[in-house]
Amino acid sequence: MKTQDLCHICKAVIHKYKCPTCLSLYCSVACFKDHQTECTKKPTETEEKVLPQPESPDLEEDNLLTVEKLQNLRTSKNLVQILKNPHLRTLIKALDEDENKRTMLDSLMHEPIFLEFADTCLSLVHPANKVDIGPSEIS
Repeated sequence: MKTQDLCHICKAVIHKYKCPTCLSLYCSVACFKDHQTECTKKPTETEEKVLPQPESPDLEEDNLLTVEKLQNLRTSKNLVQILKNPHLRTLIKALDEDENKRTMLDSLMHEPIFLEFADTCLSLVHPANKVDIGPSEIS
C-alpha cells in the first residue's frame, strides 16, 4: 500500500474520494466531515458547490442502495452466517485489493461460496426479483 493512496485524514485506509474543494483524499463520510472543518480552499460564492463523488464513474443513482436496503443487509442472520466463512472473507478482501475489480469479480463468480454470498445479497436488496445468478449471467 502506497502512502500517497492513504486517506489524508485518518492515514489508515486507502482513499476512495477527493474533496471537491481542495482535492484532498479521504476514505469515508466521517473523514470528509473532519476535513471540512479544516479545508484549505473554501469555495467562493460564484463557485457551484459540489457534493463529494466517488472516483468511479460507474456509479449511477439507480444503483445506489436505500437506507432500508442497507438495513436489510445489516440485519440478515443468513448473510452474517455466510460472512463467517474464512474463505469468503479472503475472497472479498482480495476483490477489495485487486486493481482490476471487474476481472476479479468475474473469476469470483465461479466460486460457490461467493455465488451464495452474491445471491443472498441480491435477494435482500431486490426481494421481488429473487433469481439465482451464475457465472453465465454476469457481464
